[in-house]
This record gives sequence, C-alpha cells and structure tokens, in this order.
Amino acid sequence: MIIERKLAEDDRQRLQDQLRHADRLATIGQLAAGMAHELNEPLGSILDLRNWLTKELGVSREAGQ
Repeated sequence: MIIERKLAEDDRQRLQDQLRHADRLATIGQLAAGMAHELNEPLGSILDLRNWLTKELGVSREAGQ
C-alpha cells in the first residue's frame, strides 16, 4: 500500500511537471507570435509605401534593389 501510494505520488508529480513545461512552451509561443506580428505590421506598411512610390515614380523594381 505504501509503495503504491509513493508510485502514485511520483506519477502525479511527473504529470504536474509536464503540465508546467507545456504551459511555459505555450506562453513562449504566444510571445513569439506577438513579437512577429509587431514586427510585420510596420514592415508591411514600409513595403506598401515602397511599392506605391515605385509605381508613382515609374521606377522598375529591379533598379530599386
């Protein structure tokens, strides 16, 4: 009975550790997605402006690179 209780406690602790680890990974993933979004928003605007200026000024895309 004592051995079974100890094994059950060990399993419970292992599962809690796995859950905490999975939660940390999920948090890191959300943080990375948020950072990517924050970086991509201004970059998209910059590219849109560049494309508009290229079109307005009649410059070929190859010449601007």
